[in-house]
Amino acid sequence: MHIKYFGMRTVKTGLAVLVSSFLATVIPGTDAFNITFASVICIETSMVSSLKAGFNRVIGTFMGAMSALAMLYLPLSNPVRMSVGVMLVIYACNRLGIKRSIGISASVVILIIAGRRDVTPLEYTMRRILDTLMGIGVATFINLAIAPPDLMRSTRETFTKFRNTASATISEMLFLELDEGLSDLTSDLESFKTSVKALSEEIPYLRRYDVGESRYLQKMERQAERVYIHLESLAMMGRSQPVTRENNVMLRRLIGIDFPERELPADGTVTGEIAIFNYNLKKLLTALSVLMEEYVKGS
Repeated sequence: MHIKYFGMRTVKTGLAVLVSSFLATVIPGTDAFNITFASVICIETSMVSSLKAGFNRVIGTFMGAMSALAMLYLPLSNPVRMSVGVMLVIYACNRLGIKRSIGISASVVILIIAGRRDVTPLEYTMRRILDTLMGIGVATFINLAIAPPDLMRSTRETFTKFRNTASATISEMLFLELDEGLSDLTSDLESFKTSVKALSEEIPYLRRYDVGESRYLQKMERQAERVYIHLESLAMMGRSQPVTRENNVMLRRLIGIDFPERELPADGTVTGEIAIFNYNLKKLLTALSVLMEEYVKGS
């Protein structure tokens, strides 16, 4: 049985809980649940997203606290207060474009309204704001200080995986007439696009990455999408079609297979489905040939 080890994000989350719990024991008036909860939901996958998320969740915390405080002074039952308060912060977060802060903002509303009442509503609200801010600070610091995510490396890995899957899927589709690899290719393409997007967001803020390589990977993303589109088109056609000499040469060069017995005469006229098949195959192989280009620093 294959057992996966803990990922770094899992380790960081556990460490954030440990530090937050410790702070709750040494700082009087701190609520352990509130600070640890805030730290758990604030661990992010990149440095820039950590800073952005931390900032947005600070805003969300204040909105949640102010909403809860306003609800506490209204002559309503707690369930109604929580319901109205949560709706208000969801609306506000959506309007401000900080949807990822909805969770912590709504949590602050519920924690404050449902909390104990041995102090005034204002004092209790201020305590919970400080708890949440400490949790956000712990999570952001740990994510930035301990093994910060290397998005360039992870993007390279997802690109290499897509390229290998694409070559294997083309071979299976044309040689064995199988298209099961398309589902794997879909997943690999989505992973690659997600990595490229995260990297492109981080590049403007951090100088530790090679801008040229980032542009190279963005170019590869466009070619990867073309490979997928034309491969999907071929999957909907008969794959035992005759192949032009040009496509046969490219097949041999790129993935080590060709179909000499199915090669069209050089002076033959290509029409109908054969023409469509070879058009998509040529576009596919042209995009794949670009994918096979390795990045050269300074190019």
